[in-house]
Amino acid sequence: GKDYEIKYFNNVTGPEAYVYINAIGNYTNATSQKFDGSEQTFATKSEAFYIDGVTVSRKDISISDTEYAGGVAVTPNVTIKVGEKTLVEGKDYKFEYLYNNSDVTGTNKTLYATLVLKGAYKFDYRINQWSGAFSEPYGNNNEKIGVEWKIVKKNLANTTVSVVKNGSELKATVLNGNVIVPESEYDVKDNGDGTATVTAKSTSKNYTGSQKADVKPGTKVGTPVISGVKVVGNKATVILSGEADGASGYDYVISKANDTTTARVDVTKNQVKTTGDFNYVQQGTQHWGLTIENNRKDNNLHIKEF
Repeated sequence: GKDYEIKYFNNVTGPEAYVYINAIGNYTNATSQKFDGSEQTFATKSEAFYIDGVTVSRKDISISDTEYAGGVAVTPNVTIKVGEKTLVEGKDYKFEYLYNNSDVTGTNKTLYATLVLKGAYKFDYRINQWSGAFSEPYGNNNEKIGVEWKIVKKNLANTTVSVVKNGSELKATVLNGNVIVPESEYDVKDNGDGTATVTAKSTSKNYTGSQKADVKPGTKVGTPVISGVKVVGNKATVILSGEADGASGYDYVISKANDTTTARVDVTKNQVKTTGDFNYVQQGTQHWGLTIENNRKDNNLHIKEF
């Protein structure tokens, strides 16, 4: 405290730590050396000591199948609890050698990964306790084990579902985390009591189960009306009479026929302006029209030919 101080290096998790003497006051260190892998220096004398890691046994670990996350990569669903502490992925442990970890696998297909403990944790190396989904511990400090796991279909009961009704039409939005589930994956049924049930299709590869949700009234969106079309050379500009109430934007579509899904010539999508420009419009078309769509799926269309 006056002429020298006792200091430590790497003495939180180890496994190898050091105690050393540092001169202060009227004294100075005869030499100054760096610890391996660190910029921290120490005086002439240092002594190593070892910190035993916290032992994780088979009984401290639980593992279950991981549900599909909408194409987002996932990790094995593992919980490690030692005493009263639950270990945190990324801080206390990590996974290595993850492959094919974004899609639902076949029913009998097993995936493999390596579970690595970090810091002061190590696996109990005693034999005859590691079985089933885990291999025997290995590594320099028994910090690694092999893990068997699967990715299974997401149960719609574990998703976020909202249903709105416009007239007689039901529109469901299903979120798997932050990923929107395609409408092709599920059916929507009106229960007639102010609720609807969203059920995974029997042909769905990625989803299963169902969820009941309250039906909310939809927002009535006004119909956009074309007030004029200005044509100069091969450029056509569509002009709306004004903004349509409740519309979040407009898709301007040129079509050769009233069927705008199959006869589209050009489209300008997600416009917030009440005008839309088309350049290099083809000449010689005998019958064509313009369609203005609110870019929300619960709208009607307004078509005007010219």
